[in-house]
Amino acid sequence: LLSAALRHFKPVQSPFIQAGEVLVFRWLAASPAKHIGIASDAQTMIHAHAGACVAEVPFGVWSRKIAARFSFPEPVSS
Repeated sequence: LLSAALRHFKPVQSPFIQAGEVLVFRWLAASPAKHIGIASDAQTMIHAHAGACVAEVPFGVWSRKIAARFSFPEPVSS
């Protein structure tokens, strides 16, 4: 999941999360990244997981699980 995100999005280096960023999570430090959310602001994200609906939730425990952050690339002009 992380390598796919690196191919399609731009890595974010800023220490501050901004609305619209794609957040990639891994539950354990040595585990592969297996979850994605989109930041709705600096303190909440929109995501879904098995057995649950799409929801906007506070980062809470998720903030410690962020493996990488990305922004969407600029649109290509035709």
